[in-house]
Amino acid sequence: MSANWSAPNSELVLPVDPDMTEWLTLRRAGLGGTDAATIMGANKFSNLFSMWMDKTSTLPPENLSSDLLWFGHEVEPMMRRRFTTETNIATRRVGTLRSKTHPFMQANIDGLTADGGILEIKSTDWFTDAGKEWTGGDIPDHPWWQVQHCLAVSGRSHGWFVALVGRKFVIAGPIERDEEAIERLIAAEKAFWEQYVAGQVAPPINFETIDEDEARSRFPVATPDATVAIDAQPIPEIWADHLEAFLTARTTESDAKKAKEAAKAKLMGLIGDKQLLTLDGKPVLKWGQTAGASYLDGDEVVRRLAEIEGKTEFEVRREHTKKRADTRSLTVVKQKQEKAA
Repeated sequence: MSANWSAPNSELVLPVDPDMTEWLTLRRAGLGGTDAATIMGANKFSNLFSMWMDKTSTLPPENLSSDLLWFGHEVEPMMRRRFTTETNIATRRVGTLRSKTHPFMQANIDGLTADGGILEIKSTDWFTDAGKEWTGGDIPDHPWWQVQHCLAVSGRSHGWFVALVGRKFVIAGPIERDEEAIERLIAAEKAFWEQYVAGQVAPPINFETIDEDEARSRFPVATPDATVAIDAQPIPEIWADHLEAFLTARTTESDAKKAKEAAKAKLMGLIGDKQLLTLDGKPVLKWGQTAGASYLDGDEVVRRLAEIEGKTEFEVRREHTKKRADTRSLTVVKQKQEKAA
């Protein structure tokens, strides 16, 4: 049987190994496989708001660099070879594809397989949730939705995975197209793109996934003296519980920190000029020597700059002092004690 390398539903918009800046810019011009997983609630490392912020940003895209990304890129050729060795199915690299019918959908597929499918390559540690799922014979939700997205974009029939879990290779597949899931996925991606990205409107708050960074990004400035009443909310008990949880955690956190510092000082006093503390013959604490950190002597820099420029140190400090952007802080309002009648 002849090899099948066609991607009938898509067009090639970037070649293999493109310019990084061009690739990063194109990522913002549509929704990829990881974005699809985020939209379907299967990406624990992102949410709709952070994705919307990235897609609508006018700042130059940041270069994606990390040890994990570097490692993943370096091992891909080896993992393709392993896949072909184990399955006797050839693979071919492909650039960035864009859907012909839904131009906001694009895919960076790790490879096409000669049997009409696609190949996705994953790497993780054995102790992660994903690693446990791979080695247990399951496919994590994130890559499953990623593959369905790529199948929708490319028009190919099925997907394969090769995952490196620790030092163990796992091959999973074929994963068939799920037309019902793809239909839901396309509808969800279309709604997100048209309503929020093209419409330049932030998605509504999801109180299940909101974190502090999102809250600060959404609401950087406070309206003076404006209030939100808990007892005016549709289900006030929920918010009263959140308030109680915050106040309780704040108190226990403070108490725990004080207890920790007190115990720490006592144990340091016990260790004295020794290095290790043992229990039942086994080391449990180490009070070791730490090299002193280097730092810039700001006072000396100011003094020398003042001499060079013929200015006072006060003038130099005033000229080179920068103000950070205003921010907001969440504090507990102390209640005034009512006076006895």
